[in-house]
Amino acid sequence: MLMSELGINGCDEFEKVLVEFLESGLFEGDKVQAIIDRYVNEAQTIEARENVHAFIKRAIWDHRATDAELVAAAAGFPAIAGQLDPHVATELHGVLGELADGQALADQVIQSWIAAYQAAGAPAPDDNPFGNPLHPDIKAVFDAAVAQQQGQATVVEACNYIIEHSGWGTMQEVAMKMATAADFQSAIRNMDVEDLRKFMRRMIQMRLQRGSYDPHFGHATERFVEACRAIANDQTPGSERLSKLIKRLFLGNALEQELNPPQPPAAGQPQPAPKA
Repeated sequence: MLMSELGINGCDEFEKVLVEFLESGLFEGDKVQAIIDRYVNEAQTIEARENVHAFIKRAIWDHRATDAELVAAAAGFPAIAGQLDPHVATELHGVLGELADGQALADQVIQSWIAAYQAAGAPAPDDNPFGNPLHPDIKAVFDAAVAQQQGQATVVEACNYIIEHSGWGTMQEVAMKMATAADFQSAIRNMDVEDLRKFMRRMIQMRLQRGSYDPHFGHATERFVEACRAIANDQTPGSERLSKLIKRLFLGNALEQELNPPQPPAAGQPQPAPKA
């Protein structure tokens, strides 16, 4: 009711901390300071972006402004470049690069943006569905971040993504193609029981329908069967129940023979006569 009377139509972390204080009388200064710091950063980001948009507008439309005046007005942009959207930073670079003596400042903007992005340890960006232009150096940083993220993706994460989304992307394809039999074996041995149930069901399905999945995942399903074969034949104490489970999952379907392929006769033993 008080918020309604004050015209506050929404709230976030600050209001939550305020309510906790009113209820308990305990003031958590660290929480409040963190929220205030976030508000300050958000305000600075908004101001930086508004200033850059105003500058770009002026650089394009104010035909009375000289190149020297515009370069001078943009002198502080490298310091705030990290608060810009990467596409805006790219646009700013292009506008500055068209000004006399503006190329050096334009390059500083891009390098400052990259330094801030890397210092923040930001995650790999989402796809760019509209194909908005990006400076080549920014794009290279994004590509490297995506490649690192793909390299770190595990076969379990990839399979869980496929289960949850009934589809996959480049990251899942890379993870599955790179997975070794040892990766699959480690995943099977260490994942939670509920995850194991879903994982085994989906991987067996992929192997049974390998014609549809192998073009995307390479030899992943073959590596999976190799891992299952190793576990099924493991005689190490403590592995008996998992070995038995693997054998049960393969029993009675088309993969049973893959789990226990026929062994070639030992050297010196006669070959079986061919059937008439």
